[in-house]
Amino acid sequence: GLGVHSQRAFADLPRLPLPVTDLLATETLGLPCFVDMTQGDVAYVCEVLDAIESIRHIERPSLNKAA
Repeated sequence: GLGVHSQRAFADLPRLPLPVTDLLATETLGLPCFVDMTQGDVAYVCEVLDAIESIRHIERPSLNKAA
């Protein structure tokens, strides 16, 4: 993917080299997040993530922090 600085909305702004941002853009997944997001939207995103997890056999990280 592209870093947000590479998006069309920012095309008129000065371009700076952002190598870490560029690297992270290729290694992370951006999830939908917007003001009008409904519970149904959230549920759909979760369903898609579950489907991807099942297909790729990704082990979900534990949310419990060791004390």
